[in-house]
Amino acid sequence: MTLRIPGILILLTALSGAVSVAVAALPVVSRYAAADKVWTATTSPRPSAPNARLDLTPILDFAPFGRAVTTATPAASEPSALTLQGVSVSPDSRVSRAIIVGGIGDSTTYGIGDQVAGGATLAEIASDHVTLTTENGPQRLGFPGLATEAGTEAVLPPTIVPQRQTPVSASGPVSLIMKSLRDQLKLNPQGLLDQYGIAPTSKGYLIGDEAFAEFGLQSGDLVTHINGQKVGNVLADRGFLDEVASEGQATVIVERAGQPVTLEITLP
Repeated sequence: MTLRIPGILILLTALSGAVSVAVAALPVVSRYAAADKVWTATTSPRPSAPNARLDLTPILDFAPFGRAVTTATPAASEPSALTLQGVSVSPDSRVSRAIIVGGIGDSTTYGIGDQVAGGATLAEIASDHVTLTTENGPQRLGFPGLATEAGTEAVLPPTIVPQRQTPVSASGPVSLIMKSLRDQLKLNPQGLLDQYGIAPTSKGYLIGDEAFAEFGLQSGDLVTHINGQKVGNVLADRGFLDEVASEGQATVIVERAGQPVTLEITLP
């Protein structure tokens, strides 16, 4: 006997089996899809920041090899704060003197090797300038208004720079005067000043007699410096003046009509 199954039943059975297989495979497909999504997400390259640089600040702050110590350079003495007023130049540099305003202390007369200002030492005395040794090297200090540029001729302003006269050689009657002066200077210095009309002042010796005309001195001259040393107190100057007379040469700076004048005198 032959069993006949309707065709519609076979079709429905096939469709039912296909749906069952599809439903059973759905979790597997979903897991593969999910895994694929996770793999894609974790392997996608992240955009990097443009021109990213390594921050070295923590390393520098740590300073494993120590820190550099900055040493402040002491301020050098400024020659512009000093003013050269006069010089006394001698063949023997030990007795050369410079008159400088603005240095340390009350004295304005300095010899070679003397300290003029903090860090500055007088190293050389010339007829128109002095040289100071400072921490920055040698510094030239000239008279006010004196041109120092290369190729520029130096001009000494007559109202500031001491004038220099022809050296005066004392001889003949002057020799006798000098001998008498030295003798009286030792015995009675004040009487000597009174005799020749010389008045000591706080600024120097005021000449009131023409007896010293042979030395180039004029009545009314104010002798302020002899061989670079400030004078004006006969008791304090007595020994120094006798020493100058024995050396046979003197550089005398006088104030004449408000102008500084330098006299080079050769003594007998």
